[in-house]
Amino acid sequence: MKKGDRVLSIICMGLSLWLIIESLQFDYLSEFGPGPGFEPFWLGILLAILSIALFIDTVRRRSDKEGAKSCLPGWKALGRVGLIMLIMAGFALSLNPSSAVVKFQRRDIK
Repeated sequence: MKKGDRVLSIICMGLSLWLIIESLQFDYLSEFGPGPGFEPFWLGILLAILSIALFIDTVRRRSDKEGAKSCLPGWKALGRVGLIMLIMAGFALSLNPSSAVVKFQRRDIK
C-alpha cells in the first residue's frame, strides 16, 4: 500500500494544483460575498495539504512486509454489506412511483 499511497498523493497534488490554477480565473469575491472562485480555491488548498500529509506519511511509514494484513474485509463484513444492499434494493422497489411525483394544479382565480 505504501507505493499506491505515494502515487495517489502525487496524483492528488497535481489535481489540487490544477484546481487552484483554474479557480484563479474566476472572481474570488463578488458583490454579495464569496465569488465562484472562492470554494474551488480553498478546496484545492485543502486537497494539497492532505496530499502532502499522505506523501509524508508514506515516506515515514515502515515497509508493508513487517505487519502485512489483508486490506479486504472478511466474509462476515461482506455479508453485512450485502444484507444492507438487499434491504435498500427492497425498499426502493417497494416505493410507489406515483407517490414521488408532486402534482401542481392550476387554479383560475375569478
